[in-house]
Amino acid sequence: MVAINLVRKSNEELRNLPQHLSSPTAIFTGATQGIGLATLRQLASNTVQPTCYIIGRSEAKTQEIIDELKGLNETKEGIDQILSLRYYSRLRFIQNLLFSPIQPLLSSSQNPRIISVLAAGMEAKIIEDDMDLKHNYGVMKCANHGTTMTSLAFEHLAKENPTPLLSFIAVPLSGCGERQLYHATSSRYPPKAPTQAQAGVPVSSDIAIADGSDGVKGSGCYLVGEASEIAPSGTGKVMRDYRERGLPEKVWKHAVEIIERVRG
Repeated sequence: MVAINLVRKSNEELRNLPQHLSSPTAIFTGATQGIGLATLRQLASNTVQPTCYIIGRSEAKTQEIIDELKGLNETKEGIDQILSLRYYSRLRFIQNLLFSPIQPLLSSSQNPRIISVLAAGMEAKIIEDDMDLKHNYGVMKCANHGTTMTSLAFEHLAKENPTPLLSFIAVPLSGCGERQLYHATSSRYPPKAPTQAQAGVPVSSDIAIADGSDGVKGSGCYLVGEASEIAPSGTGKVMRDYRERGLPEKVWKHAVEIIERVRG
């Protein structure tokens, strides 16, 4: 008998082997359920960009599986590719801006802002004890985690970094370039406690300073919709509950832990 821990260790070594094993090509018949599907998932999870051909009777079911498998493939550091793009790499870039030698450039700017284009307003529940979804992976869960954790982390950073006076604006992908420029320069979305010069282009009398994601006017973190309106999700039950329980800081610390592990 081969113990399951030895089986798993062997499978995990695939990524470190020559290309014909680390990036294999495989054909699966009957892989839309049962043993075939379980094997297909393991192949996608333990190799680097495999090529898989799935033969099945249901095109819809097969496409559903393909969509799932695209997310199962991890980076060489063992991070899910979708979460890496939607969350960890995004936070790593911002970490460099805030805490690297570049940071003084931001703090000396008269209008320092960071704009993130993701899915503001789509925040949803996350699995708090499995933020990297190692044990509860799903495409929709991955999308929810990336969106919600980004918004929470931005709240923490806007609150904890008053010196660079950054406004964190999470904007949906459908927003056009004209609106993004407006978000980056308008005094409707000011940094927390800005100076007059740092507030941005003055707004007209019929446009109010925006409420932050926490419901406080001008608090420095804004969830902005496609028409430059403030998304109500920030003050909704999910985000309010997470804020009260300290999740903004927790998801930021989680990101830092993952980044430090990757950096070695």
